[in-house]
Amino acid sequence: MLPAALLLLLLGGARALFGGRDAAPRQFPFQALTHGFHPDLLRNFGTGALIHPEWVLTTAESVAGFVALNVTLGVVERDSDEAWRQDIPAVSVHLHPEWPGRQHWKRMHLNDVALVRLSRPARLDDKVQVAHLPKRGQWYGGRGLSVSGWGRHQTSYGLRDQNHLKWEETSSVGFLSCFWKRFSVSEHTGWVHAEHICADTKGQGPCDNDGGAPLVRFTEAGTKAVVLGLFTTPTIYGEYCGTDIPSVYTRVSAHLDWIREASGLTPQ
Repeated sequence: MLPAALLLLLLGGARALFGGRDAAPRQFPFQALTHGFHPDLLRNFGTGALIHPEWVLTTAESVAGFVALNVTLGVVERDSDEAWRQDIPAVSVHLHPEWPGRQHWKRMHLNDVALVRLSRPARLDDKVQVAHLPKRGQWYGGRGLSVSGWGRHQTSYGLRDQNHLKWEETSSVGFLSCFWKRFSVSEHTGWVHAEHICADTKGQGPCDNDGGAPLVRFTEAGTKAVVLGLFTTPTIYGEYCGTDIPSVYTRVSAHLDWIREASGLTPQ
């Protein structure tokens, strides 16, 4: 049995990108920073993807329990005060009704998806654009995927949340390979399902404070981003940042019906 304080530390926070490269302005114009007040002071922000001027797609774990949730768009620096920064309060948060909740931490990556409705439409420009939902039945996996987020990065002072948006290129990993690589660490990290996508990390990838980090494929000469997944895996039971263990994402295509029902948006 883990001590309560240690368990809180391990479960605290949405997750964040470990290693990776600095993102350039306008490279990920759909990137959304979610932040607000949470009774668990270890949880301070998460991320997601703007899929409509009024809607952000993210994970349930990264926004559940927040008071006065806000969404920031158009920045690569979290503390940026640039004129094009858009800070928009959330008017409602919709968690998937079958998400087990954080109290069921062994299963909280199941149905880990949420929608945040903004109190006013985002202003679309060269720094803020929407990402697209995947088409039904079309596979976008393989090489050339990207994941981006703020958070834990190795510094001379240890792991620290990053102010600058980080990104890394990755590729999808087959289900059986992902399952056995994760199961070799712990039976709990091995829990992956058909509603998930696994991606290779090669020591660079999501870590603490990056819940909801979008896994995307750019199409049409890099001008259109399709959101395939949202980072969900908790860093527990021997799973540490910067390892070769595949990371796990909520598969967006598995939840298109719920997205339509909750938001009224029509997936392609």
